[in-house]
Amino acid sequence: MASQDQDNGRMKDRGGPPPAAPLSLAPPPRPVSAGLVLQQVFGGFLPQFGWLFLGFGMVFFWVFSVPETAVSLFRFAGELESTPGTVTACRATAMSEDDITVFAVKYSFETQGPGCRGTSYATGSCPVPGTAVTVEFPAGSPEHSRVQGLRSAPFGPLVLIVFLFPAVGLGFILAGLRSGILSGRLLSRGLPTQGSLVSKLPTSTKINDRTVYAMTFAFRDSFGVERSVTTRTHEPEVLEDESRENILYDPADPSRAVTVDSLPGRVRVGSSGSLEPAQPGRTLLVLAGPLAASALSAVLAWWRYLR
Repeated sequence: MASQDQDNGRMKDRGGPPPAAPLSLAPPPRPVSAGLVLQQVFGGFLPQFGWLFLGFGMVFFWVFSVPETAVSLFRFAGELESTPGTVTACRATAMSEDDITVFAVKYSFETQGPGCRGTSYATGSCPVPGTAVTVEFPAGSPEHSRVQGLRSAPFGPLVLIVFLFPAVGLGFILAGLRSGILSGRLLSRGLPTQGSLVSKLPTSTKINDRTVYAMTFAFRDSFGVERSVTTRTHEPEVLEDESRENILYDPADPSRAVTVDSLPGRVRVGSSGSLEPAQPGRTLLVLAGPLAASALSAVLAWWRYLR
């Protein structure tokens, strides 16, 4: 301990940054405010980017009727029955495919029960009412039908590529959720220590035109065993302003650790040794993305199917 103080003193003499003030925390499991947990789960770059990408992708997901197309491909993949039908109406929709208008073709047909009606979609031409057509449907399910040669959804299978956008966003959200849950666990159950920067390597990733660095810190656990934790950040200055950084590690698995200054938002120690956000108002800010994306998706789903 005396040696560490001497090292810190020599670092100050050389004009280097001082070490971080040690965390004075309550024994684990310690209280962690809900606001701080929410900031960990939703406040990092991965979940924020994910919700933005998901919200953007869901616009195309609903506008291009991706669910209808996916269900149609599944529904008509099996055995089909067919029966004669008649076109009752045809109108141009507001949709187009390759700059060609998509038409909604309404038709009726007879089955063993009462007469049935349906709507299929075509591009390029609109059959006139009274045109005889062949209607097909999955065996035993005439309530799900289409005109043979036409589609039961406004767009063809290629539109399913749109699903990549929300899928990528969801991937970022899940990765951020995993990281946030781990951070929340360490805030509650982690043991505090301090570590020194031993490696700083640039990666091939950039965020906001800033290089992301892999910064490795060495620390010792409660048994004196040397461990390390690597943090990736595009703001390396946050982890370079102190000669020794505060670290929380899992006593059951010291390989699970986090540098406190790299956590989303700022962490503050309460009077009883609990942990809370230094900026409580930021909780509402980090929830804005998830709430906006969810609300937008709900409105678009209502517009497409329920209005």
